[in-house]
Amino acid sequence: MDSDKEDEKNGTDDIYTEVLQIINALKHPDLSQQMEERKACIFEQINHKIDADKTECPIKGKKRNIRMRYLAAVCIVLFFLSVAGTSYYMGYMREKEISAQAQVEVYVPNGVLSRIGLPDGSLVILNGGSRLSYPASFSKDRQIYLSGEGFFEIKKDEKHPCIINTKNISVKVLGTRFSFKAYEEDKQTILTLEEGSLSAIPIYKNKKECIFLNPDQQLILNHQTGDLRRRNVRADNYTVWKDGHLYFINMSLGEIAADLERRFDVKITFLSENIRDEYYHAQFENGETPDQILNLLSHKRSWTYIRKNNTIHIVENK
Repeated sequence: MDSDKEDEKNGTDDIYTEVLQIINALKHPDLSQQMEERKACIFEQINHKIDADKTECPIKGKKRNIRMRYLAAVCIVLFFLSVAGTSYYMGYMREKEISAQAQVEVYVPNGVLSRIGLPDGSLVILNGGSRLSYPASFSKDRQIYLSGEGFFEIKKDEKHPCIINTKNISVKVLGTRFSFKAYEEDKQTILTLEEGSLSAIPIYKNKKECIFLNPDQQLILNHQTGDLRRRNVRADNYTVWKDGHLYFINMSLGEIAADLERRFDVKITFLSENIRDEYYHAQFENGETPDQILNLLSHKRSWTYIRKNNTIHIVENK
């Protein structure tokens, strides 16, 4: 009798051990397989115990009732563990889905160039004063939102096009390299294609036409008039900013001042507004400071500049 009690106790302990292992499995992300394995072990032990009971001599009714209640209790525990496991697993999968939908937002302050790696392995270089938003994990369409200036190297994926959205233009690409200048405070949005192909959809003033660009082509949208202009250019002249160089190609002094503010984190003011509209063509590739750049630009012009700490005032010559 003592031996029977000891065997029954050992069998009970084994089943309790398996139940505890199921509870521990609930803490593991990949719990579905573990749950099934643990339940199978318990059922196997229960069946083994029942088979063993059949070979024993008849036992008293009281002992059999206790054993049946014990087996019923184990079944109830397994039922609730299965429900808990399923609920946990569904919650875990829901958390993964929510995490994938979460947006990542990057802001680059003036005076900084920042390299951003996207979830698909694509690369974005952001200029100062830019903001980029994208999902933590891409789904069917790789949706990206830009305010500012970025150079994009998009990984090719024909099944999952990449959509770059700005306030005034959306661009659809499969795999390409291009520069997108889309500061909301600027007078125009400029899209320059260096490699590959892309389609642009202006959404400014309800314009919906699709415009295709080939390498060394540029699309310019005027924010004031809504006019669109596509032209042939040397693309690398408009993408060298990512390498720390500055090319001012037929740009007004007002536009140049905005670029200098973003690149060097300085404040530039005009004490005479008519100077803003003077146009320049210049390039700087040797790490020139804003003072050196303005000194060269002001040569033989009607203006000069005065620097006070981090603020530069552009004034007319007396």
